[in-house]
Amino acid sequence: MSTTSWPLVVIFLLALRSIHGRRFHNFLLTLLERLVKTVTFSDCISCLARRGTERDWA
Repeated sequence: MSTTSWPLVVIFLLALRSIHGRRFHNFLLTLLERLVKTVTFSDCISCLARRGTERDWA
């Protein structure tokens, strides 16, 4: 996922949270925690570094 799409994802999740309330917000937090554990920050950095060196933006 490109870095430019992250703000859209955040806005979408905030909209869902306002619709569904606190229970759904708790579900999102759990989902995000699992996602962070699965895809670590270092993996993202290495992915971005590879993209930068390859210069393949297609």
